[in-house]
Amino acid sequence: MGAAHHLAAGRCGRCGGTAAGRVQHRSGHGRDHRRKAGVRPPPRAHFLYRLGPHGQAGGNGGGGQSDADLDAAAATGALMYRNAGQVCLAGTRFLVHESIRDAFVEKMRAVVANLVVGDPRDPATEVGPIIHPRQVERVAGFVERAKAAGATTLWGGERHTFGPQYFQPTMFCDVTNDAEIVQQEVFGPVLVMQTFASDEEAIALANSTVYGLGGICYGEQAHAQAVADQVRTGFIWINSFTIRDLAAPFGGRGQSGVGREGGE
Repeated sequence: MGAAHHLAAGRCGRCGGTAAGRVQHRSGHGRDHRRKAGVRPPPRAHFLYRLGPHGQAGGNGGGGQSDADLDAAAATGALMYRNAGQVCLAGTRFLVHESIRDAFVEKMRAVVANLVVGDPRDPATEVGPIIHPRQVERVAGFVERAKAAGATTLWGGERHTFGPQYFQPTMFCDVTNDAEIVQQEVFGPVLVMQTFASDEEAIALANSTVYGLGGICYGEQAHAQAVADQVRTGFIWINSFTIRDLAAPFGGRGQSGVGREGGE
């Protein structure tokens, strides 16, 4: 954090959780201790924060309209378990139209059942370990509290037998919108599903967290675009995922970021 006070610092950036981001922000933008020593403080550094991947459909996530390609949506949904969910862009909350809910669940369940959990050094592995034992306990805590609060476990929900730092790919449903598992970021292989009956309800749910880094919307192209245009997020994919120009500006909205990286 001392770097933010350095005379040569013109820009400071970080990627991580919102709590640490607030501390760094205060460090760089708060009262400068050198004023007391009669030293002229440097210009404040320009700060770029990319925080808490909570956005749509989850922290980020995916919305499935009634006219969505369910096979493609399910395959993309299962990608959220890659790297054990430890990716800033990984979706965590799925908003699914109530008319396709059961069909989508069965399709995604089939894809998830075939995911290869294993050693990340093995090219065949699709879901690896959680980075640290402390984070394993944090993920397990979220899961246990969700169960205690009445969430239904569609699959997973337990530690994985492959090793002590592995957790089963997990999906919850039957949650209230103010539930911790909906509003907070797990940063692990844990997803939650909510249903909606109208575009208006889907948009309201998508915009109901303080985060907004990215999102995904599956549906007929024009329909999906119309919905995506009303979602407050840094960026959103239509019927796709992770396709982007790395030179384009990157960043979130709300507590998912301050400023932008990249771009001209």
